Amino acid sequence: MRLFLALCATIIFFGCNLTTTTRQPANSSLFECRFQRGALRVDIVLRDSMPNKEVNIVSVSSLEEWTGRRGDIYKVDNHPMGNFVYYIIEDKTRDTIWTDGFCALYEEWVNTPYEGKSIIDYEHTIYTPMPRRKSTLVIEQRARNGVYTEIQRVDILPNKIKPCGTLLKPTVKCINDAGDPRTSLDFLILADAYMADEEAKFDSMAQSIVAEWLSREPWCRYKDRISFRTAFLPSKTNVVGDCRDKSIKEFSILNSQFGWHGSDRYLITNDVFRQSDYVGNIPADYV
Repeated sequence: MRLFLALCATIIFFGCNLTTTTRQPANSSLFECRFQRGALRVDIVLRDSMPNKEVNIVSVSSLEEWTGRRGDIYKVDNHPMGNFVYYIIEDKTRDTIWTDGFCALYEEWVNTPYEGKSIIDYEHTIYTPMPRRKSTLVIEQRARNGVYTEIQRVDILPNKIKPCGTLLKPTVKCINDAGDPRTSLDFLILADAYMADEEAKFDSMAQSIVAEWLSREPWCRYKDRISFRTAFLPSKTNVVGDCRDKSIKEFSILNSQFGWHGSDRYLITNDVFRQSDYVGNIPADYV
């Protein structure tokens, strides 16, 4: 079983949003005033102990370079989309200098009843550009009634944050190159459940998917703005497991498994921190 389901979901989600997600011209002087060259990585764990909700900060680290969006980052009149939102507030000026939102597998777990349901820790990684000055990261959750509630905050001390020391070293190849990652939309395809002697198979499948993707409207009109890269690390097995089968002892490099939330339709990994280590410093807006 080859794991491109996340990629397919991305195609569906962004099919109508290409014009809004493609990079916008940035106010570079304002951005450079607020942020350094590097990126901030914050690993968190989401946990619901029914009824007590927990968001724990696992680690705060830095990456070599921020290659994500730089424009339209200071408009915070409305909350960004997602069940969770986060802000960076500069301590000295009290200005909100960054905001974004996300959805997590955690929400799937909360809203999916199934036999044998138990408490699960869900990993998530937040990426932002690295602030120049002391700041605060604030995380909020959106309730069903649309009200946002603060659930965690952490001090960001840029000069004391150490580089991430857990990054992996995959083989990276570019299938479609749109140039500077700061001005292009960057997709990254990760290999999972491919053994060392199957790298050529992975390359072939990735190339076929990208060729088909970029042959369709509206993507074909924007291929000069979209980069596709692949990253390959070998797995010890090419068999995808099932988290309900306790007899399986060996998993793929990202530990992707069927059976999450008690359903055959869920093929996912909750090893998000390892996935983030896999991506590392590779330019990637969507993985």
